[in-house]
Amino acid sequence: MDARDAIGLAATSLRANKLRSVLTLLGVIIGIAAVVAIMSLGKGMQQQLQSDFEQFGLNDVNVQVKARDTGDENTWYYEDIPDSALITPDMVDQLRGYIGGQIQGIALDAGRETGKLTRGLNEGRAGVEFVNADYVEMQRHTMTAGRIFNEDDISADRAVAVISPEVVDTYFNGDPASAIGANLDIDIDGRFGSFQVVGTYGRAETSSPLVMMPEDAVVYVPYTAQARLSANPVQGFRGLQIRALTPEGTAEVAQDVATWSSQAYLDDPDYEAQVLDTKSEIDQVNQTMGMISLVISAIGGISLLVGGIGVMNIMLVSVTERTREIGVRMALGATRRAVRTQFVTEAMMICLLGGALGVLLGAGVGMAGTAAMGVTVLPPVTAIVVALLFSLAIGLFFGWYPANRAAKMNPIEALRYE
Repeated sequence: MDARDAIGLAATSLRANKLRSVLTLLGVIIGIAAVVAIMSLGKGMQQQLQSDFEQFGLNDVNVQVKARDTGDENTWYYEDIPDSALITPDMVDQLRGYIGGQIQGIALDAGRETGKLTRGLNEGRAGVEFVNADYVEMQRHTMTAGRIFNEDDISADRAVAVISPEVVDTYFNGDPASAIGANLDIDIDGRFGSFQVVGTYGRAETSSPLVMMPEDAVVYVPYTAQARLSANPVQGFRGLQIRALTPEGTAEVAQDVATWSSQAYLDDPDYEAQVLDTKSEIDQVNQTMGMISLVISAIGGISLLVGGIGVMNIMLVSVTERTREIGVRMALGATRRAVRTQFVTEAMMICLLGGALGVLLGAGVGMAGTAAMGVTVLPPVTAIVVALLFSLAIGLFFGWYPANRAAKMNPIEALRYE
């Protein structure tokens, strides 16, 4: 018996027992659908998290000043860095010249303080962040009116500000256009300054339900304004955030920044500027999520084994019901191998058909789930191929015993069976 004849006989048998075949398929369908859906959702979560990482700058090159040889890589965050060891604006200009056109910008953050805002009779409190133009731009805010302050504003020490939607709501009745050109008075612990609003931005949006966006009143002002608003203005920066032109160029930028930092702090025996490798941490998160998806898929695969047991049970029933048919076929010259092939093929067809339907169902569930996350992800090709091959293997494994039992029947006894 060739493969075509075996497939034809198997198809005829499945059509003759439609309801039983459908019930047998359900176990395989559910098992395959669970595996494919879980793999799709895992891939979607990885893509969404990667997108969020990029959106919030976690793929950027970060530099932090820390003491040399502390013995603990995590103590730098809590250290008091003397002014003499901080990264100065002149050093930032040198870095820009060193890495040139490889970057989008270098974000500078001199700190954040809480201040009292006043405009007319309206008073309130807001976070005042002392930053440069690149910092505001790299937050990927959507400007609703005006512009971001620029390097000319900073070098001329202009009293300008970019405000958040919460400030617009409180002081300008939610109208961004009316805020442009208006003045806001800022008071931080008795130090006062009047700032002209040059830009407003909208509320942050993220396509991921996995990331919660904090909403609070924020005023961005040039870091040079800290000299007149803060009792303890910093003389430099303890850290930098550098964004490459493309994610693929991040590694090269990190290497160049590391070279620059080693040269810049070559003569400082106590402190150094360390490049933080956040990309490896992101890769570790993705790897962990991949392992979780794999483990959950393996658990989902248990239902596929249960479905395989159902296939074996139905095939044993089928062999019993068709005992007389088997006897007639063997009496007419069918070999034991041909009988075995027929029943194994039937079991594999059941599992393959169930696998194909399971892939379609799992793909649909996975795509619907990832669409709810804000991305649309097709099931991984590897998952589809493995699922189909595994379903065939299940059919072969659980169909072999019933098929072998049919092949070993005595033709005379089979013909006598009623």
